[in-house]
This record gives sequence, structure tokens and C-alpha cells, in this order.
Amino acid sequence: MSQPEAVTTRPLHRVRFPDATAGVRLELAPRRHAGERPIVCGAFRVARKDANEPPAPRHKSIVLVIDFPTAVDKHRRAIAPPFPFTPFESKVLLADDEVDSAGHVEGSFGVDVWELFGDDFPRAPFTIFAVLGLHASNLLDVPL
Repeated sequence: MSQPEAVTTRPLHRVRFPDATAGVRLELAPRRHAGERPIVCGAFRVARKDANEPPAPRHKSIVLVIDFPTAVDKHRRAIAPPFPFTPFESKVLLADDEVDSAGHVEGSFGVDVWELFGDDFPRAPFTIFAVLGLHASNLLDVPL
């Protein structure tokens, strides 16, 4: 079986919104076996005609922010400060990566941060959240 892409608009795990509100939501994809890397999956739902929303393709406007709350030195200073990144900035996106749904535009995404950053990424638990326009997601704690 081939490895999943580091960044995709078609994740294996689909994040669902509990109601019809707009926003961004993150979850971990279920792990199929022990030792499998965690995959962060997300979804967004934004108003189609709201002038404050980012233009299409909205995936390019997604900013993910990673924080390593446990990565501190003996003086409790952060070793790795929080850092933002835009995983879709240079990706080719397709028209059907976004779907119109009852006055909203919806999209999904998945990110394997270890695959994306390789050996430069600290092997430590982290917290991640996403921002899209005026919407911020839930904080997601990602264990090893």
C-alpha cells in the first residue's frame, strides 16, 4: 500500500460538522496500527457570499499553527516556538476540492506533518489549530 500524501484535499478520514454553523474543525484520523504516524484531518465550512471570507480556492488560505507545549528547557522556556505554515500555498487544487452546500462552501484536508517536514520536525507531542479567514478551529492535541 502506498504512503498517503503529506498534504491532501481528500483525506481518508472525513471530519464532519455537528451542525450547520460555519467554521474550521480538526480531528486526528484513526490509527490503523500502533506506531502509525498521526494524521491531522480538517474541514471548513464558510458562507458563500460573505465578503469577509477568503476567495476561492480557500485551501490556499488555510494557515495551520503548531505549538510544542512540552518542548521546554530546564528553565521552562520554549525550545520550539509556535510556528504557522500554509500547507496548500503551492499545491495545485481542483474545482471539486470545494463543494457548495446550502449557502456555504465546504472543503476537507489532511496533513501528515512528519512527512511534510521530514527529519526537521521534532518527535514530540504538539498542539495544532487552523485559521481560515476569520475562523479559528478547535485546538487539537497530537500525541506521538
